[in-house]
Amino acid sequence: MNGVNLDGIPIELRVLPQWICWRLEERNSGGKPTKVPYRIDGRKAKSTDLNDWTTFEKAYQAYVSTGQGKPFYGVGFVFREGGGVAGIDLDHLLNEDGQIEPWAGRVVRAFDSYTEYSVSGQGLHILCKGSIPDGRGHRRGQIELYDRGRYFTVSGQPYGDPRPLRDCQPEIDKLLVWMRPEETKPQKPAQSVSPCPDDRKLLHRAASSRNGYKFARLWRGDTSDYGGDASRADVALLAMLLFWTRGDESRADALFRQSGLSRNKWTDRPDYRERCFGFLRG
Repeated sequence: MNGVNLDGIPIELRVLPQWICWRLEERNSGGKPTKVPYRIDGRKAKSTDLNDWTTFEKAYQAYVSTGQGKPFYGVGFVFREGGGVAGIDLDHLLNEDGQIEPWAGRVVRAFDSYTEYSVSGQGLHILCKGSIPDGRGHRRGQIELYDRGRYFTVSGQPYGDPRPLRDCQPEIDKLLVWMRPEETKPQKPAQSVSPCPDDRKLLHRAASSRNGYKFARLWRGDTSDYGGDASRADVALLAMLLFWTRGDESRADALFRQSGLSRNKWTDRPDYRERCFGFLRG
């Protein structure tokens, strides 16, 4: 897939000063070509240094310019810590007929946010509003998830109907439960080992983590990060509690009842609690 489709890139991304250019290079003799990030002045860029980034307009102009030196292959969007934008990379997803595999289709439909073909045309990138509670990038199988310290090459070639960036925090939380089975899989009761024997210590660890401020707001009952949608906030807090309790649903439930989000809908509606747990189980 060649070129960058300017009109296909959502305005929500284009207004952010988090853009670089890139070139395809072989870092080692005989090695696989790598997409290397560059500043618009031709020096190599870092996805962790905001001083290397620029506006979309400047990056795009550097890309289309026919000036002296080696040409750029395209533009890329850098994920910034606290920036509120996350990216899902779905790789090697085309079947023999050139159609995407069913598993990839399910992910695309679940997020329902801006989705584009990768520059190779062999994968998809989903960009959405949201963040990763523990701040780490995650990879499992053919899916990668990032919200900082990485960049995506951007083609502007939408997959299906063009979509704006959507707030997908509940979908991110659910995907993380699947991507971290070793951290969220419930243990057998006889072998259950809690990460912290005291609830107060566990809550302190959660609130002191890299994205602890988000946990703390939810724990207080603040749903502002989710547009005041209490149900979405419930799922987000529950996902975090499951992470910190290593998938212990009973303990996560008991802790949730101590939070500011606890209310009659949670304590008196087992069907609602089960629906929330079921959503995160996948």
